Amino acid sequence: MATIKKQYIAALLAGIALTASLTACGGTSATSVDPDAKPATSEQAPAAVEEAPAENELIKPFGEVVSYEDGVSISVALVGEFTPSSEFVQVGEGEIPLVFKIVLTNNTAEPLEPGVIPQANSGGKPATYIADVGNPEYGDLGMFPTAAILPGQTLEWFAAFGVADPADVTMQISPMPFDYDDAIFTNAL
Repeated sequence: MATIKKQYIAALLAGIALTASLTACGGTSATSVDPDAKPATSEQAPAAVEEAPAENELIKPFGEVVSYEDGVSISVALVGEFTPSSEFVQVGEGEIPLVFKIVLTNNTAEPLEPGVIPQANSGGKPATYIADVGNPEYGDLGMFPTAAILPGQTLEWFAAFGVADPADVTMQISPMPFDYDDAIFTNAL
């Protein structure tokens, strides 16, 4: 009789082990099957696709152009480091002087009277505006155009800032204060 109990217990344990292994391997389930149910297909609804945020046309890398609906456009290019003239007032400690080329084009039917004063920041700090009138390489840095730009004309000039991090610079500028949204140029994109 003891032999029968041992065989019975062994068979019971084997059955439990087999059930456990089938369940772990994705064996049959205990749910009922609906004979009228349609089989699953691979044509299920597609997962929701996240839309990329709309590109802001007023934010561009240095060297690109921001164009306004009326035909005015502006660009700012990061020229690079420069050596201020001896007449120059020093920038803040640890700041690196950088020069930028600004190009403003008037493709409207009316003269454009710019009042362009750029602002910049770098490395999480405000950049220091540099006025270096008579710079031998870039002319009157810090002097901005005040005369009208006639229809179809383009005006180019240079501006300079002392920056904390030349690899993280953002400049904000508008063709005319109050009439245009500010364009933002950066190398931090």
